[in-house]
Amino acid sequence: MASLPIKVSPGMLAIYGSGSINGIEFNVPSPLQWGIVNGVYDENGEYTLGQNVLFNIDDSQILKYQDVQYFIVPQDKITGTEDEILPP
Repeated sequence: MASLPIKVSPGMLAIYGSGSINGIEFNVPSPLQWGIVNGVYDENGEYTLGQNVLFNIDDSQILKYQDVQYFIVPQDKITGTEDEILPP
């Protein structure tokens, strides 16, 4: 997948929608969405490229590039992050 060819402003993230890496689902329809960070202003900040995060779609601006839907989300609107669960 190609990266979104923009540099986001300070405090913003570019995210593309994906599922939970651990299979976490919502029991009812929800505006919350899992996504992978695809663009950050500062790679030494709180969020990193490839990190799976949870955000509210209502807090995002949605755009499409090369048939992939991206979300531009303020970092302070990220609801949580997901760690990959490694097998025992």
